[in-house]
Amino acid sequence: MGRTMSWKTPIPLTERKQGANMDYLRRIIDAKIYDLVKDTPLHRAEDLSQKLGNNIFLKREDAQKVFCFKLRGAHNKMLSLTADQREKGVVAVSGGNHAQSVAFSANALQIPSTIIMPRHTSHNKYAAVKRFGGDYAKIVLFGAYQREGVE
Repeated sequence: MGRTMSWKTPIPLTERKQGANMDYLRRIIDAKIYDLVKDTPLHRAEDLSQKLGNNIFLKREDAQKVFCFKLRGAHNKMLSLTADQREKGVVAVSGGNHAQSVAFSANALQIPSTIIMPRHTSHNKYAAVKRFGGDYAKIVLFGAYQREGVE
C-alpha cells in the first residue's frame, strides 16, 4: 500500500513546517491518550499522491478499538475532567462513533456516562455502545433525531 509512518516517526527537515504547525503536532504526539488510544500508522496513498502531485497520507484510525478517530477527542476530554466532574459523570448525544468512543473511554476510566441516542439508532450501533460502555454507560433512546437529545 505504501510507506508506513507513525506519529512518532521523525519528520524529515524538508517536510517540516515552522511555528504553530509543529507545536500542534507536538501536542498530538505528547497527548496522554495512548493508554487507551492506539498510535495508528500513516500509509502513503501512492496512486492518489501521484495523481495530485503531492504526498498524501491516510491515517489508519480504523485500527482503533472503536474503528474511528473520535476516540482520540473523547478520551482526551475525559482525561481532562476534574475528580468532581468525573464523579458527576458525562452526557453525550450521538447515534454513532462518538457515542461508542465516549462509552469506551468512560468504561476504561470508570466514569459514569449517559449516552443519548435517537430511537431509530441501528441495532449494531446500540449494541456496540452497550458493549464498549460496560457498567459505565447508560443508554437513553430519545427522539427521532440527534438534535432532540440535545434539547
